Amino acid sequence: MIRRPQRIKPRSSYAMFSIIDVFPTFAKLAGGNVPDDRPSDGIDQRNLLLGDNDADVANIC
Repeated sequence: MIRRPQRIKPRSSYAMFSIIDVFPTFAKLAGGNVPDDRPSDGIDQRNLLLGDNDADVANIC
């Protein structure tokens, strides 16, 4: 659960957010980038977290 009233609207969603998505998501929220010198399975889930799009996770595969 994440609380940031100015940016994240209270809501519920059945979309998936995996622990491997935390690093790339928070790196982008903080203005950084994920290193590209090694593989990373995580996906930037800012759209899901901020409520912009609940369908992003379902369309990955």
